[in-house]
Amino acid sequence: MHKVLSDIRKNGWMALLLMSALLWSCSDNSDYDSETQGDELWVRGIKSYAANDIDDDTTIRIFLSSIEEIIDGSVQKVNDNNWRSTIRVNKDTQYYIYGYMPMESVNSASVTPLPAGIAKGVVLKLNGVEAVTPSDICVIIGVQDLENRTDAFNVKKGIFSYVGKDRGKNYANLLLDHLQASIHFELLIDNSYSQLRTIKVRKAEILAGTGSRYNMTITLEANTADVSPIKTISYEPTAGETNAEVFTDDEGCALSPTVPLEFDANYLTLMRSMLSLKTTYDVYDSKGKFIHTRTSINKLDTAIPETLARGGRTTLTLTVKPTYLYVLADPDLNNPTLKIEN
Repeated sequence: MHKVLSDIRKNGWMALLLMSALLWSCSDNSDYDSETQGDELWVRGIKSYAANDIDDDTTIRIFLSSIEEIIDGSVQKVNDNNWRSTIRVNKDTQYYIYGYMPMESVNSASVTPLPAGIAKGVVLKLNGVEAVTPSDICVIIGVQDLENRTDAFNVKKGIFSYVGKDRGKNYANLLLDHLQASIHFELLIDNSYSQLRTIKVRKAEILAGTGSRYNMTITLEANTADVSPIKTISYEPTAGETNAEVFTDDEGCALSPTVPLEFDANYLTLMRSMLSLKTTYDVYDSKGKFIHTRTSINKLDTAIPETLARGGRTTLTLTVKPTYLYVLADPDLNNPTLKIEN
């Protein structure tokens, strides 16, 4: 069944996504001793430039860094009030928290401290990032070290510091920023044509062509001025082809002339001129008899604003209708096209 991804507004801050999240401890070590291996770090709230719902099973990869070492961990959403974590901290130890989500959107990742030290920031390397994804890829750009679990959400951009506390008192809030821009699609059927034919959409894919995976290098510089720590993002193309499935419905979703079928796609902005939407849909006559399956490919380059930056969002409305509806013979009605309206 299809799943609608959350909206990403173009400008400014969006509403707070605040969730209570209980973190359960887990470890690769079967002899794990919670008394000697620190205390769970509880994530109390998460906010980004979009108040997007985080899907169940989404995993945030965490690099828990201290002066001595960088520990690779994760936080996974189980449901709205339940998170599972591998993050443990020790009392009075200074940490710096970096990371990204969703974990599965990247083949491999690493962090390297800046020459001035881990407290000043890191170079985050994300390898094998698909140019187009149904998921919203984000990086952590701020950490709030909570004195109490009930403290208000007040994460400052550029702060990554966290100090371990007594057992049962380790809480943090996270702030994330987007690495992609977003397209919100709305599919309709022409009102007159809907009286003659039913169109059921079964699949929508974004085609991005050959060489559409990238290794990304992101420089994050800590600061106390509440400004974005993202200083540079560079892209290195790798071999591979991306066909991102952004909607699927085995039974087919019947289009309406008034209520759009909606879904989102997220893409790296340097791919704008290479994107196409491939839509697979079934055509039925007015009595519900199946006629055939059609595939339509619409290039998106001219429809996407050139100025759309990462974290921005545009809406594209597409309508299924044949050309010259009132002069076509009946067989011609079986070959409708999908037209971008805006």
